[in-house]
Amino acid sequence: MRNYCSKKIQKTQKSKKKIQKKVRYEGNVTKNTAIKFMTDGILLKEIASDFLLQKYSAIIIDEAHERNLNTDILIGLLSRIVPLRLEVMKENPKIKVFFSL
Repeated sequence: MRNYCSKKIQKTQKSKKKIQKKVRYEGNVTKNTAIKFMTDGILLKEIASDFLLQKYSAIIIDEAHERNLNTDILIGLLSRIVPLRLEVMKENPKIKVFFSL
């Protein structure tokens, strides 16, 4: 995971617009965004519209030790999403949408 993140950050240092944030009523995320920082509530909304989180190749939950309802739900959902994504990829090897380095 560390190598993956460091590669992404090295690529994005050339253009600051590739690292963006998304919070409840503001955000500057574009289709060129490579790293997206968001709140747990925003990620829950994204799961509601795309359960497999196909736009993402990695998800890091920071501050998960500060337990709240959102992080507990996210951890539970992600524990189901990861195996499901692997199963989908095994069934159709042509799917590479999850690994877009």
